[in-house]
Amino acid sequence: MRRRLLLDTNVIVSGLFFPGRERKLLGLITGGTAILILPESVLIECLEIAKRKFAGESNVSDSLLGALVEGAEIMRLDQYSDGVADAKKMIRDEKDAPILAAALQSKPDFLISGDTDFLVLRGKFDFKIVSPKEFFDANPDF
Repeated sequence: MRRRLLLDTNVIVSGLFFPGRERKLLGLITGGTAILILPESVLIECLEIAKRKFAGESNVSDSLLGALVEGAEIMRLDQYSDGVADAKKMIRDEKDAPILAAALQSKPDFLISGDTDFLVLRGKFDFKIVSPKEFFDANPDF
């Protein structure tokens, strides 16, 4: 069974531009082993960060991001925007509320983030919240 993964912006950006666990996660998705749930707000933020911080390194990242988007379950803003107000009450950093709202709506197997604002919410929802390292520690077959 393919796992449904919702990755936060930092995990995706790290995977696009640096080797490591985050890139390995993106490889699981582009290789068809896992399914990416991609909220529109995360996609927009990834594009903005890539343009602003990594403008000269776009060839590989553009093709990898294109491959991610191609196989992703894209969530339009209107699919989770109604839940943002409730998500703001659950998370310390309000800017993370759209990602939490998307996760609550889509019910991924894993929300993967290195952000402690997400990680402190472990065990409160029907999906697992883990760091990239914890994901691979718990899923050694990947």
